Amino acid sequence: MTTDPGPRRLALSRTLDLLGQWGLPLGVGAVIGFWAADRGIPWLPSMLQALILLLAACLLLLLAGMRLRRGHVVDTPEGARVRRRVAVIFGLLLLVSLGWLGAHLMEQPSPLTLVPRDELGRAFELDASAFQEHSAGLESLLDLLEEQPFLAPDQGARVLEADEEALLLGAWVTALDYTTALEGSRTFWEDWYRFDPSRAERRWMLRSFLLSYGIETALVEHAGRMGRVLRRNPNAVKFLDTPHPEVGLEEHSFSRYSEAFEGANDQAYVLAGAQYMRWMEDVMRWRQDAWAEGLGWLWTDAEDRVERLAALGVLDRASMTVAGDGQRMRRMFRRAWLPTQQRVAERIGDTRLRRIGWYLITEEQQEALDPQLEPGDLIVARKNWYLSNVGLPGWWPHGILYVGGPDKLEAWADDPEVRALVEELAGEPITFADYLSRRFPGSFARYQLGDGDHPYRLIESIKPGVVLSTLPHSAGDSLAALRPRLDKRAKAQAIIEAFSHLGKPYDFDFDFATEHALVCTELIWRAYRPADGKEGLDLPIIDVAGRQTLPANEIVRMYVTNRGTERQQLDFVAFLRADEENQVSAVADLETFLTTPDLGKWGGLE
Repeated sequence: MTTDPGPRRLALSRTLDLLGQWGLPLGVGAVIGFWAADRGIPWLPSMLQALILLLAACLLLLLAGMRLRRGHVVDTPEGARVRRRVAVIFGLLLLVSLGWLGAHLMEQPSPLTLVPRDELGRAFELDASAFQEHSAGLESLLDLLEEQPFLAPDQGARVLEADEEALLLGAWVTALDYTTALEGSRTFWEDWYRFDPSRAERRWMLRSFLLSYGIETALVEHAGRMGRVLRRNPNAVKFLDTPHPEVGLEEHSFSRYSEAFEGANDQAYVLAGAQYMRWMEDVMRWRQDAWAEGLGWLWTDAEDRVERLAALGVLDRASMTVAGDGQRMRRMFRRAWLPTQQRVAERIGDTRLRRIGWYLITEEQQEALDPQLEPGDLIVARKNWYLSNVGLPGWWPHGILYVGGPDKLEAWADDPEVRALVEELAGEPITFADYLSRRFPGSFARYQLGDGDHPYRLIESIKPGVVLSTLPHSAGDSLAALRPRLDKRAKAQAIIEAFSHLGKPYDFDFDFATEHALVCTELIWRAYRPADGKEGLDLPIIDVAGRQTLPANEIVRMYVTNRGTERQQLDFVAFLRADEENQVSAVADLETFLTTPDLGKWGGLE
């Protein structure tokens, strides 16, 4: 005898029946999912699109079955209406279509995902190293500002003196330069979500996210600290918000910087990223993957910055959600207002903290030094108190090639080795000066004319480019000359090479891989680079902030290290060293010169 099961038992029966019907396909689906993941099949967009197609097919089958069984409309006193289930299915089909569109958009390439993986790995290493370097540079700059009396907490709205304005403007331009570089790296890696979270591309997703998010947290932290320091003196903010065309800054530069990096959107981005990191750790267990990939320092660095920001209370106003469209518009706004690296760097070298307008090496000392020099000599020079010295490694910031005045060069080149070289190059026996005049007519004409009362004796690369220069312009406060241990033929080849670069722009990227633009020591490096039929110098290229470059200080260090050995390539000629205490520059001996590579950036200024 059967009994009525009752509504509760009937509901339980239906529930168990549904669990049984759905449990088997879900289990099979999980097995297929693990199988696909083990074989590196990406979830986005391949697996997602496959699931969307399967879901769409199932919905269409349900719709067809309902149509055959009961029809898709029902008659009511008010008239025919679409069945509720049919409306729900149509709604789900619309969502499925939107999901397919989203998967298709995610499949579209971005500059980040188009980079070959081996190049992307190298780019990550360079940008991660640059991130550390630039962030440390900003922190050092903020330390410098916090030590200034005019920005002390008890100063209030004190009017800035001329030297204080110069220091503040130079520091501000440098801060924007660092910020521009960091923002450029962050922008490149911000498409991290384009990578698949499965094993196929998880390592690239982790790298891209952690680097872009790490830079974002650093920018927000540095901006908050910068704002707190500068707002101690409202006149400092007013000064920075006025236009400074001499360094490429338009009006309201500080206010726009504050809007771009201290706003609620940035705070929301930091908080949203922190929540995502928590999800990656607690749900996906990706923290171990990050450490296995050598990304642990990025993970902990971001966590530490978020904790410091939260401790300061600067995140309290932030919303927990980030509007994608608003974020995209904010990125476009940020890129529009930030000065480019070139515009900032073009004037940063002109910002001097003290003794503005004059240098310690006198013209009498320059004229006494000139007879000791020979064409082809290398000169390292230093002008004290320039803020740009902070961003250059070592005590010696600048390298120059000495060619001598026209008369001196002509007499020096009246040599069998040089004459033979010129005849090889010109195809006839002409002088070295005639050869330079034929090959570089404009540059050689300027070289012969000189600069007023002073002859051109130097070729150097300064902002804005490779130029002929005079000793009064370039000597500065400290100067040393080194002579390559090469014959005149090799030195003449180096001088010809240097003339070939005159007029090229300054290389603000410090990139030795190309020669369309040159930094100061790259001019020396290219002039003396060995080649077929050309002897040269083996100058040390080192890695600085992710760039292969040659600081002038390394040329001196190479001389000091190799002196007295078979590897010695240079000879000491002369050294004039600044004496800031007595406000003079005096002749110094070799032993003193040997200590200079290890001096700090501000060594000898006390």
